[in-house]
Amino acid sequence: MKRFSNFSKLIILFTLTLSAAVFINIEATKIGYAIEKNKKELKEISNENEYLSKEISQNISPKNLETYAYRLGLKYPEVYSIINMEEDIHIKKESNNWLARIFKFNKRA
Repeated sequence: MKRFSNFSKLIILFTLTLSAAVFINIEATKIGYAIEKNKKELKEISNENEYLSKEISQNISPKNLETYAYRLGLKYPEVYSIINMEEDIHIKKESNNWLARIFKFNKRA
């Protein structure tokens, strides 16, 4: 006596095929939802990036920088204010204060 008839084999094959198709369809649906979720998240991040880029560009405009500087107590330097800094021993003497010599602000010029 045969253990399975041809009809039984056909039913088992059909059931396995149907189960595989259902499993594939479920996984494809899950992947589709994940893709849509990622697209939505990407769009939100892109919008936030655009907003922050505009905000940064507004904050670094010269007008806003000047306002922030005044709030911090900074002011424009006086016309003839000079800041003396210690000379670096690694810089050649001839190259020091070349801009000041041009405008004759240096005592050696």
